Amino acid sequence: RLSVGGGGASGLLALPDYVRPSDLDRGREVDDAAAKRLEKCVEWWLGAIARGIVEASSSSSSSANGTGAGSPAPQTPLEEVELWRRRHSALSELRERASSPEIEAASDALRRAGSPSVRRLDDALSELSRLADEAADNTRFLSTLERHFRTLRDGSLTSVFKAIPSLVDALRMVWTVSRHYNRDERMVPLMELVAAQLVDRVREKVDHRTLLRADSGSVGDAQLERA
Repeated sequence: RLSVGGGGASGLLALPDYVRPSDLDRGREVDDAAAKRLEKCVEWWLGAIARGIVEASSSSSSSANGTGAGSPAPQTPLEEVELWRRRHSALSELRERASSPEIEAASDALRRAGSPSVRRLDDALSELSRLADEAADNTRFLSTLERHFRTLRDGSLTSVFKAIPSLVDALRMVWTVSRHYNRDERMVPLMELVAAQLVDRVREKVDHRTLLRADSGSVGDAQLERA
């Protein structure tokens, strides 16, 4: 039986009951009946992989290619990190499930039978691997920014201001080295999240009404000291 869902994006890929053990025997010729059973099985697997990818993508950032549906876009830089981390976990588990000996044996049997289904399965597995690698790469590079994002969220205004130069340097490093956050469609939304959180922290700590008073200089300095 093949089951998808319940376990989240990772899903469970297994052989359906109608597939016979002899269908996967590498020492046997693949007859038409066995090929049809395996082709039907591949259709199940293709659906399972597609649903698993959709589930994982629905918990990714709105800046990801074709993702964001069914899940709110991140509102802070740390949420961006956590969303990619969850996607990496889900896709890695799905890829591990899809690398089972049963799927490999079924693919080998269909290839020997000359079935066109094996090409579709290969393409689906290649796409899954590409997405899992992308999520892993994004998680790795965003994790290098995590301590800066925590300072941005939790630190005093003084510590936030002091952290800005090192945060900018870290963002520049990610832009230069990352294979996926080196494009405007990825980096610009992330920098907008950083800017928005900076604005929120200032609004949280500084009363703009007192800054307009005649003695705004001394009042502003006092507010920054308390912040």
